[in-house]
Amino acid sequence: MEEAATTRGDQSMDTESVIIQPKLDPQTTCPDEPDRREPKINLNQGEIFKALEIIERDSLAIAVSFTSLFALLRFVLSEATNEEESDLDLAWKMLDVAIAATRIFHYLRSSGF
Repeated sequence: MEEAATTRGDQSMDTESVIIQPKLDPQTTCPDEPDRREPKINLNQGEIFKALEIIERDSLAIAVSFTSLFALLRFVLSEATNEEESDLDLAWKMLDVAIAATRIFHYLRSSGF
């Protein structure tokens, strides 16, 4: 089943996990409450740009995945009105749509969205 989706040229959804461990300054005082202390996160500009680049890349991958999913769904629904198409063929196409949706769901969960 998964081979059918792969033969169509689906892109793999490999992702890069980046864990940024910021330096915390426990001595920083919260300006609203003088007695309360909160850690201050110190990120350098390079870390911020790298995180933004990853977010942009992942967002683009998600947009492409949804575009492909909706295009395939639109195609399957348009074929449903064609009486020459067998029910089994339509079922396989709908299964491809379900597999694509599942891949997107797993990708989103693993990305933290």
